[in-house]
Amino acid sequence: MQYGSCLKDSCNLQTTKEEYRKKRQEHIDEMLTTNLTRDQKDMIDEVLLELGLGQKRETELICRQGLKDCVWPLGNLGLLA
Repeated sequence: MQYGSCLKDSCNLQTTKEEYRKKRQEHIDEMLTTNLTRDQKDMIDEVLLELGLGQKRETELICRQGLKDCVWPLGNLGLLA
């Protein structure tokens, strides 16, 4: 029974996190649409775009490094041709 309750608690925690993210995103969207001038909105859009591009590049580098880290031991074990 305890295992089932852990799953239930985990599910409730996940739902709570999703609800928080949704409400937070709605709040941010409202702030961006009502409290900023057009120039400020454009600047925020540029910054968010750059942050997203930077995150994408970082993710690609991490994935490449992960592949290298996986291949190295396989090569040393003679499992790669």
